[in-house]
Amino acid sequence: MRCNFKSQVEEYFSYYLEELQEAGYIKEWFYERDTFDLSDSISEPYLLQGKYKVLKKTEHLLHKASITADFTIVWTDKAKNIFYLDREVPINCKASEIPFRISWKAHQWPFSISYIEIKGSSEAKTSSSVSFPYKQKWLFWKEGIYIQKIKPFAPKKKSGILFQSTFTPKKVIDIERYVRDCKYGRQGESKLKYDYKTLNQFIYNINN
Repeated sequence: MRCNFKSQVEEYFSYYLEELQEAGYIKEWFYERDTFDLSDSISEPYLLQGKYKVLKKTEHLLHKASITADFTIVWTDKAKNIFYLDREVPINCKASEIPFRISWKAHQWPFSISYIEIKGSSEAKTSSSVSFPYKQKWLFWKEGIYIQKIKPFAPKKKSGILFQSTFTPKKVIDIERYVRDCKYGRQGESKLKYDYKTLNQFIYNINN
């Protein structure tokens, strides 16, 4: 899927999804497909005394509010309790070790679906980062739809990073190498300062 991603971390996450789709864990995925309305725009009437008569006017008070999931993931059953948590099937690990959550409302649909908000490893205090937690709760309260925040990538070891807790896509491993000798490393050496795993290594560790 070719998309105009807004950040490198979103592009890196797409490589993660591509690899899972090729391996049969994902049926399909979408970028910025699903937008959920939280409220309509709000205007209130008022009366204006004109020269000859009273006029009915409208004052705009609030803009329409909505939230768009960065990614929509449609899982296959193969991913159950490996990549997404099925709350009705017993697991033999901590729930926190399974990285993705299904939207609660999605349990009513034919497929298991996750809605994802992507953030960088060091989340900047942008208007989006400030407003997201409120919109996330608002949507869940209003529609029963959960949008999960994911931090996919950090080059150094750090907690709460998806690639470090599961696997690092092969494309990212290939990209994150020094192209020439420098004070940080030699040409061809990895820039990744954590013990990364491929998808096959991750699945092998789960099964053994």
